[in-house]
Amino acid sequence: MKVKHFWIFLGLWLMGSVVYAETNNTQKPQSTYYDGFFTKETLTVTSEEDGFKPGTLRTVLLAVNTLRNQNPFKLVTIQFADHVQRIVLKFPLPEIEASLITLDCQLKDRKVLIDGSELVDSSGLVVTGNRNTIQNCHLTGFDKAALALRGHHNTVQHNIIGYLPGSYKETRVSYYGTPKTNSGIGILLEDGASENLIVNNELIANQKGAILLQSSAGSQNKISHNLFAENRGLPIHDSSAYSAIIPKIEKFQKNAESFSLEGRVSPLAKVELYLVGKNDQHIAQKLSETQANATGKFVTSGSWSSLVPGQSKVVAISHDSQANSSIFSNATLYTESTAPNKLAETSFKPENPSAADKSPAISDAIPVKPKPSIEPEEETYFDTQGKGTPSTEPDVDNPNALIELGN
Repeated sequence: MKVKHFWIFLGLWLMGSVVYAETNNTQKPQSTYYDGFFTKETLTVTSEEDGFKPGTLRTVLLAVNTLRNQNPFKLVTIQFADHVQRIVLKFPLPEIEASLITLDCQLKDRKVLIDGSELVDSSGLVVTGNRNTIQNCHLTGFDKAALALRGHHNTVQHNIIGYLPGSYKETRVSYYGTPKTNSGIGILLEDGASENLIVNNELIANQKGAILLQSSAGSQNKISHNLFAENRGLPIHDSSAYSAIIPKIEKFQKNAESFSLEGRVSPLAKVELYLVGKNDQHIAQKLSETQANATGKFVTSGSWSSLVPGQSKVVAISHDSQANSSIFSNATLYTESTAPNKLAETSFKPENPSAADKSPAISDAIPVKPKPSIEPEEETYFDTQGKGTPSTEPDVDNPNALIELGN
């Protein structure tokens, strides 16, 4: 009897350890939670072809679903051989149905591009399993969702979703070719998708919106520290019943050599503040992070040399105490301390469809320095020039700002 009690106690302790790790390490790759209890296996995609052939992405996805179902205590990572640069799909990919799978598309100096431009009415990666990680992938050319989430506790990080002509130097066109952007949605959450983390991704020129949470999406989906540029419509559209309260910025003004910002949101919510470009669809540099007090008021201040009264604008996104994210607030204009603050008149109006259909010039590219982590003290810099108003001059206050997209 004592032996039986010992095994019951050990099982409960192990389960509690896993739950504690999950709730306190959501920014780390999920495989690290289970290192002490699971064995590991890596499957490698070795072919750029598509079909039921050895080494193709399709075959590996089928194999990994079977492997995980047969071996519940095995962690599986999918990686790519360095010569696999662009995979043009001929048929929709199998869904990722199993759990604890990491799909990592990072090569030595680039991300593998998964191209759906030859498919009709199809999504890209569809994740129905739980606790999976999709990272460092470039998904473009899909006419439905480039990435669809239907499970829970999945992490989507450091991916490029979409494509903007001119975003890459000519030396890289040789292996990426000239792919099309997503004519559909960038990232879709549906069918009860909950407790997912979408962080540090670049969402570029998705023609039906960057991130969409359908009414069937679940709760506690966190969207944080992503780049949005040239997407049609709102950067984030949330039709679910769990969207957090949108922050309201009440003051954003210059005081001597610093800025001060005040606003209202739900009590104790965490607030992220971002500068926007001349086109309000460009969510650019992170300005600051703060947390509301018990009454819902948030305040932050600091020094930022590139802020220009009458020109610079800021938006906010919140994460409430239940870990639900809001959509972005209206853009608020930066003013002198003596001038009344006001909302920018162009706050998140969808782009003119006829104008959006025009191919942007190479000078309209949105160069990026990818953000390696979501720690508050780190900053990400982007070129924030709007579509149709290309800039050929670097930010004099930040000579490192113009860095190639997609490294």
